[in-house]
Amino acid sequence: MFDKEISTDVLVIGSGIAGMRAAIQARKYVPDVTIVDKTLFGRQTLSSMAGGTTGLVEGYWSFTHPQSVDEFTAFHIISNAFAVTGIREQELEYVAAKEVVVRQDELKEYGVLNPRGQKSYGPPGRMGWANIGPMVEYVKNSDIKCIEKLMITDLIREGDRVTGVIGFEMDTGKWVAINAKATVLATGGGAEVYKRNNTPVRATGDGFVMAYRAGVQLSMMEFILFDAWICAEPDLPNFWIPPSYARTLGVVLNKDGEQFLKNYIPTSTNFVHRELPNLEWGDDMVRRFKGVVEKPATLDPNDPFHQRYGAPVIDLVNTISRGMAMEVDKGRGDPDVPSVYLDFSRVPEEVWLSEPKGVQGLHLLRNHDWKNKPVRMFPGALGNFGGCIVNKDCETSLKGLIAAGEVTYDVDSLRHANVFGVRAGDTAGLYAQRNELPAMDTGKAGELSKRWREIMEREPSEEGDPRKVKELIKNLMWKEAGVLKTKEGLERCLAGLDKIKKENLTKLWAMHPRQLREAIEAWNMAYVGEMIARCSMMREETRGTFNRLDFPDRDDAYWIRKTLLRLEDGEMKMSSEPLEQIYFKWKRQKVKVKGMDVE
Repeated sequence: MFDKEISTDVLVIGSGIAGMRAAIQARKYVPDVTIVDKTLFGRQTLSSMAGGTTGLVEGYWSFTHPQSVDEFTAFHIISNAFAVTGIREQELEYVAAKEVVVRQDELKEYGVLNPRGQKSYGPPGRMGWANIGPMVEYVKNSDIKCIEKLMITDLIREGDRVTGVIGFEMDTGKWVAINAKATVLATGGGAEVYKRNNTPVRATGDGFVMAYRAGVQLSMMEFILFDAWICAEPDLPNFWIPPSYARTLGVVLNKDGEQFLKNYIPTSTNFVHRELPNLEWGDDMVRRFKGVVEKPATLDPNDPFHQRYGAPVIDLVNTISRGMAMEVDKGRGDPDVPSVYLDFSRVPEEVWLSEPKGVQGLHLLRNHDWKNKPVRMFPGALGNFGGCIVNKDCETSLKGLIAAGEVTYDVDSLRHANVFGVRAGDTAGLYAQRNELPAMDTGKAGELSKRWREIMEREPSEEGDPRKVKELIKNLMWKEAGVLKTKEGLERCLAGLDKIKKENLTKLWAMHPRQLREAIEAWNMAYVGEMIARCSMMREETRGTFNRLDFPDRDDAYWIRKTLLRLEDGEMKMSSEPLEQIYFKWKRQKVKVKGMDVE
């Protein structure tokens, strides 16, 4: 049934920063650790492309200057940056705040140069490689077993325990069964389901779907991180323009030449403390945050972005994305390409050339006459905020299955992935140390692999072409479940996905193993799309990066809650439950979201 059968103490699936840290940490407990990836280690991970850092930057906290773990926790619980306002898992945030510095500094042990200065020396556009590149070399030169180009398709479950996985080799097509005492899922996210994205092409949500099929509950799948600064010029690569100083001098305009962001960004107060009136905490904490971050917005187009709007770009990414999408939705975008304009005509060329990220930006713009012609821009999906539910030790609801990184809920940064990658490794190593290798039913595993083996036996057809099926999903998700959502659009999305499942997934075909990977990724993308759409239908409000045109207010009266989904009786079952508020509580009222009523 299987060409190869492997056993190991700990199996780690995925080679981003969470997977690498988990493998390294688990090896401290048990002698036999195996790490696998469906491509080359580190190369197709969001960790390698990330523009952020693992925590501390050149001696100060990211974003602001909190004086204690409590303040750092509070900041991230209430923050808008990239994700959600007020509904992060407070216990996980507290863990991250306590451990972020020590886990970041540990990276020096694995070859990372100056972990607190990645933004200074990381390659432009791939700053995360400064972290992940050295770690890949460290792991490959250790006694951890490394298997590249092995596509894992299914988790194998016996009762309430995961006993291993199955998959196939990309080069040979041979099927492999791996029996493990503990399995760490670190497969990353699934933003590739969107036509416009800023993620690796292999970010197809495989881990979400494998965990879902195995019975793991997922949460908050409606929250997608959308980055505003993605080029939309048809004759240029639709990549992220790196955040150079030159970029901060660009002016965002609609087709009427209006600097419209002032209609969406609360410029009278900035970022963190604009949320404080709706937060039940002490006056001392309020004064502390206001003293740190309050700066008046100048609205002067000659000033860099953070002075113009009173807050750094990173603090306002979701607001900028919402504003861009709203302008296009209201007919004030480019008439030919859904986009707005980024005007660089005021930016001297020497400013671009003053730093590597600016030079990278010029390379991206290529022959575009940026001095005289604005660049069309529109948001793209950056990653998933939701995912598998885990506790602070990265345990899922199944014994022997641990998860870390973007495949889990509440992880949206290298900071989280680094901290919880270590915790996942600790948990997996200890679990493997204390438990015997479980029996793995390879006959049952073989039955699970039949659906994938049959794909290789089908005749080619247009309806089942894996790449065309992917495009169908990406276009549908972008049109009906993108930055701005409505009930009607989400209903069309779900109907379209159901049609794709019936008419396309059943006809998927592949001529060789690499094409089989494409087919399985297409299958997974359809289910990730359904997860996003169903959770989006349930959340009837606008919050952070999640925007419902038909529910434009943030509803703290009801929606300090998390959406939940799981496989039950062969169907995707939905529910929600209140978010546990351990440290800080929100007043039960609705909050107006600026710009959602702009006409």
